[in-house]
Amino acid sequence: MKLKLILSTLAIALASVTYAQTFECIDKSALIEVDLNSYNSAQIDISNLLGSDLFLEWDAFDNTLNPGWDIALCDYTSCYTGIPDSGTMTTLPGGINAFFKINVNPYDALDSGEVSFSVYDAKTM
Repeated sequence: MKLKLILSTLAIALASVTYAQTFECIDKSALIEVDLNSYNSAQIDISNLLGSDLFLEWDAFDNTLNPGWDIALCDYTSCYTGIPDSGTMTTLPGGINAFFKINVNPYDALDSGEVSFSVYDAKTM
């Protein structure tokens, strides 16, 4: 008999800071329960509300994810090992959605964690 253990929690929160409504976070946060010794994912989609190119930048803060976990962050077309402090997304064409996706394997490390992102239109900042 297999016993599934749900022991760790990962949360992603996005806060948009813009002068005009140029994009929308479809879900403001994603909360998942992850399995030990397994890869788990959480994703938040971002909608481009402009009819033209959008240039998004982001900053990560309040990162309490366990440094012993195997973590990768993807933002639209780029993926990073771990969670960088900041980044610039590839130009987002009008009508196309972007995303933040975190893949995490906690291995045997029983823990919980959270990371938040501030996302903004680089042209308005």
